[in-house]
Amino acid sequence: GRATRFVNGAVKPSKFTELMDINSLSRPGPLHGGSTREYIETKQGRREPESIHPALDLITAPTYYQIVYQEQILSILRTVGDFPWGVTAEIRKIISKKHGEAAFNSKHDQFMKGVATVHKRLGISPMDYETGDKIWRRMITAGQYSFNASHCASYSLIAFWCMHMKIYHPSVFYAAALKHLGESKQKELIRDAEEHGVQVKPPDIRYSDEEWKTSSTTSIRAGFGQIKGVGGKMAPIIVQARTPRWRTWDDLNNIKG
Repeated sequence: GRATRFVNGAVKPSKFTELMDINSLSRPGPLHGGSTREYIETKQGRREPESIHPALDLITAPTYYQIVYQEQILSILRTVGDFPWGVTAEIRKIISKKHGEAAFNSKHDQFMKGVATVHKRLGISPMDYETGDKIWRRMITAGQYSFNASHCASYSLIAFWCMHMKIYHPSVFYAAALKHLGESKQKELIRDAEEHGVQVKPPDIRYSDEEWKTSSTTSIRAGFGQIKGVGGKMAPIIVQARTPRWRTWDDLNNIKG
């Protein structure tokens, strides 16, 4: 998507975990809320990271001091708020099912009790009420849009594989991608293929298969399924009926039965 491409270009990822972050940061919530901008500026060295408290830094430092994932919120609840696993699981459901700020805030007092003892548990500086409340409000904001880290890892791995194929095996990439896209997206990808030096050939009665296929390392060919009115049922019938003697579309039209 356009937003993901924009964030990716601004972040200039240098490791896989940053690809994961981009998947979460390119969504409307962090984009409009400012988390994406702060992440990018911190990563690029244009601003100093905001350190609210060492207890929070332990969890958010890997994502340039931004709350990016649901798992980070759960870690904050456990580490800073001293929530038991059972209550943490309740919060996870509140986040994943988008139950809203009111449901989240029902746990505020319990969180603040944990905040008062975080220095004893972690052996760090005490946290005052205002700092704990600030962390709580950040969690509420992030909880409305934060993404699941495992999903980001899966999406990023697929994106990385696709990038590798597009760069080193472009005809294979475009042929495979075109098989799985709707007509409007196909037009966009065809333009992209041509812009990257991959020739897009039309259907040919002699060489086409049912669907898109590679024609050479720098070209792809449309299948019979790309012809309007043919579709997925007729395309395999044409391929099965074809003989080496076919040269023109008239050979297809002259088939009886």
